[in-house]
Amino acid sequence: MNSIDIIKSYLEGSLSPQDFQKELYNNKDIENLLSEETQIPPYTKSQNAFLYLIEIDILLPSGEIDSKDLLSKSLTKKMLAFC
Repeated sequence: MNSIDIIKSYLEGSLSPQDFQKELYNNKDIENLLSEETQIPPYTKSQNAFLYLIEIDILLPSGEIDSKDLLSKSLTKKMLAFC
């Protein structure tokens, strides 16, 4: 599965937050893709999407919601469809 497909699977719920977190820490392609995303909300105080997702705890309900919000906006901006 490529990085976009992994993100889509997480957003669609077929990839658990635990498994997505493993991908964040171990998948260099996801790191590279999300590091390119620098237009993130200013309240995050992170330089890019990857660093923001590493800093929050996506295993908590609030972290899962925040991560999915950021990722869905990122895919929408790239004009990629997901459920």
